[in-house]
Amino acid sequence: MAGEIPQGPPTSPVTLRPKTYQGADREQSRDEGAEKALLEKAAFLGLLGSNPGQAFIDLVSSKLMKRIGELVHNDPEARALKGILEELDSGVRVAEKALEELYLKRLRREREADSSK
Repeated sequence: MAGEIPQGPPTSPVTLRPKTYQGADREQSRDEGAEKALLEKAAFLGLLGSNPGQAFIDLVSSKLMKRIGELVHNDPEARALKGILEELDSGVRVAEKALEELYLKRLRREREADSSK
């Protein structure tokens, strides 16, 4: 035993590197793969932000809205729900108009009160 040569850490037959470094290699490889995946996902924004990408989105959106309109028109329950939403929207517009008129009336009163002082 006195004449034994000390051996280093076990070596990986695949990487020919000490096995103690394999964990770091795996982690680095995993990080590089994750970064590559993130870059590919980020590139998607470039596609959508381009003029052809936006034109494609607009085309699909318009076709989808047309199809939804057709489906709603042919479905009695959907028509009823659409009617309720339209009534609510109409009520909101009436309420907004009433608030605007109230605001203008109060503003006029305040101006008249200030001018009479």
